[in-house]
Amino acid sequence: MKQFVILLLLATIAFSQEDFSYIKNAEVDSAAYYEKEYLYHFEKYQRDENISKKALFVTMGSIGIAGALGMFILIDEIDRKLSSESGYTMSSPLVIVEMSLFSIFLISDVVYASYGTFASIEKKESDAYNEKRKAYQPRHITKISAVPLINPIEQKYGGILALNF
Repeated sequence: MKQFVILLLLATIAFSQEDFSYIKNAEVDSAAYYEKEYLYHFEKYQRDENISKKALFVTMGSIGIAGALGMFILIDEIDRKLSSESGYTMSSPLVIVEMSLFSIFLISDVVYASYGTFASIEKKESDAYNEKRKAYQPRHITKISAVPLINPIEQKYGGILALNF
């Protein structure tokens, strides 16, 4: 049985139809590779920058509303102290809303800072791949050359103007 398995394994290897020589000779288009990497990092940069801007908008909105609500609570608390009424407790709805807005501010501020950092990293990566892409891009150079044309049999002479792109 052991010999049969070994024979089957050797026959499978010997009669395999797949030619793997193309793997060794595969050519890589460097400009296309760097173009793909540049686009990938540039899209990630745009996404991170978009998230960062949205988080900044939420940060500013929540801190503005929280500040206005805090001023309202402070003025109302001073008013209650002057009229000797009971003040706000930590379980009152306005204080809970104030703390919620403050926590939204903190979370969105962390998101803004982290995605801003991610966006700057991705921007550097995309710029680096863009520079490499430009270095590997084929250069289109126009060459102008003049070739003399001499025909000794018919005794004519002239020239040919050639443009190479």
